[in-house]
Amino acid sequence: MKFRLESEYGVKTGMTTLPFTLARNVTGDAEALAAAQLPSNARLVEDWDGAPLGLFESEWSLRLAAEWNPRLTFEPFGVRGLAPAVAS
Repeated sequence: MKFRLESEYGVKTGMTTLPFTLARNVTGDAEALAAAQLPSNARLVEDWDGAPLGLFESEWSLRLAAEWNPRLTFEPFGVRGLAPAVAS
């Protein structure tokens, strides 16, 4: 990607890695989302659909966020809107 941006479009690029290892869909009412408390090493952002997404550096950080925010649900990223699995 970097090569194509620079060679084909003349765009100077730089990449920086982020420390996050876990992403979670965050659900809850608007009031709970607005008042969300996260550890200093976590971030609440939006996914490509504008839905809340939590980024965490570790399982510990995720557990702490869940403990601090009992009105929010933290589900694995990518499962929102998927039909439940059918037992065979």
